[in-house]
Amino acid sequence: MNIVRTLVKFVTDAKPVLRLAELEDGRAAAEGVVRMDENGGLVSPVNGRPCVAFYYKSFHFTGSRSGQMIPHKLKTEEVYSPFTLELEDGKLAAVPRKSSNFSAADHKALSGMGYNGFFAREDLVPAGTRVKLWGKVHRTEEGVVLTYNRLEVVGISAVSGSDQSKHKKKKKHSKKK
Repeated sequence: MNIVRTLVKFVTDAKPVLRLAELEDGRAAAEGVVRMDENGGLVSPVNGRPCVAFYYKSFHFTGSRSGQMIPHKLKTEEVYSPFTLELEDGKLAAVPRKSSNFSAADHKALSGMGYNGFFAREDLVPAGTRVKLWGKVHRTEEGVVLTYNRLEVVGISAVSGSDQSKHKKKKKHSKKK
């Protein structure tokens, strides 16, 4: 990201509010705790954990002439689902503006393609994670809805995992003194 875009984003981003009563219709930001909806959210593709969002990256490694392992990116996906955001004085419906539909079946197909040194990593946003959301707020008969286009994890309860089933790690040998 270039410096001008970063500065414009910093100046124009709304400051996240913690209370439902402070949210106005239109462009806004909110900070709260993720709660799963009745529909259950998502299941992470690598480890099968429940979450409301995940970031997936897969690579395969090849050796160079010098013996170093070189990573080659295969797939990167961001997947989001609707969830409830619990604020200090109430709840709102958080709905992603867009999302990929990458699944465990897609991960399994990719890992089964025979790439030597296959490695996949996922970063999850499970229930209970504190997040900031930016997007547009509107009110319906059911309550307040925030259609978000940006999600930032604030709390430390985001979970990471990886699938190294086909990637063999070399053991490091300690030097004896």
